[in-house]
Amino acid sequence: MLPWLGEDFGNPSSIHHWGQKARQAVEVARERVAELVDAADPFEIIFTSGATEANNWVIQSFSRACISPFEHSSVLQPSLARGCEISENDSWTIGCPMDGAVTLLSSLLVNNETGAFVDARQWFHQSALPVHRDLTQAAGKFVLHEHAYDLGTFSAHKFHGPKGAGVLHLRGSSLIEPLLIGGGQEGGMRAGTLNVPAIVGTGAAAAIAMDEMEADLALAQECRSILMEALARIPDSFVVEGVGQGVVQSPYILSCCFAGLYAEPLVIELDARGYGISSGAACSSETTEPSHVLRALGLSDDLIRGAARFSFGRFSSREGAQALASLLPKVVEDVRSLGRT
Repeated sequence: MLPWLGEDFGNPSSIHHWGQKARQAVEVARERVAELVDAADPFEIIFTSGATEANNWVIQSFSRACISPFEHSSVLQPSLARGCEISENDSWTIGCPMDGAVTLLSSLLVNNETGAFVDARQWFHQSALPVHRDLTQAAGKFVLHEHAYDLGTFSAHKFHGPKGAGVLHLRGSSLIEPLLIGGGQEGGMRAGTLNVPAIVGTGAAAAIAMDEMEADLALAQECRSILMEALARIPDSFVVEGVGQGVVQSPYILSCCFAGLYAEPLVIELDARGYGISSGAACSSETTEPSHVLRALGLSDDLIRGAARFSFGRFSSREGAQALASLLPKVVEDVRSLGRT
């Protein structure tokens, strides 16, 4: 990314050689991202500012989406704004009636809070409606060619790309209207000068993710297993998983509820010891409302406030996971002893 931030300033829409150099870098990145998601054509890839933008774009392009109560807020909130009612049941199925008003089926692939894979194949196969899948917690981590969708969305930073960069994978350009008009960029679907450094970084991260996917997965599995053993030794704690029998979990995420404490002091205490964990979805950290995902799983608000999320990635280590596993029971005990403040 550095040359495109400090040396090469060509606009990729310009025909002079500086612009064409930037254009070539953008198209290489597009090809790399297309390979990551098994796109039939690189021009199915549209670069955005992130999954939030791409999710809003998709949802707002249809009159009414059918979604589960477990979606990321960037799908949930625009769906609610367009009249979608979310069910309070304990399944990964939809909250809207399957009637003529529904024009889109939308379901994330891996839940961002619990790490549960959402198997929506049967649901999708029962309808000829367009299918959207939020791939944010799966792209760059898992092979995606087995997962059918018409519109896929994800962010670059989840596979170590730049923050503030994302992708809409659009299979069939007639499915949605352009987001921005007035410049013709991105096949006329999203006007505006391209963010070349972010796009180049996204492409580079995609290529590395393809090469390192197997090793990254094995490391995440090992780290998660180590921490699971530690959690089993902590009284009044349990791992939060998905709904239904035989739920498949992403090894990159481990969600746990600790009864008798607020998660925020636990986050602070572990941060002081060099470990970064989350007390919920990172993009919702500024709200005090209990997680809608955990609430939809049937957990009480009191228990939800003691929920913490551990994430693993390429820069995690077995040694770091072991050190955290040794430290965690004592830190949880100390936080509980302080009481809820």
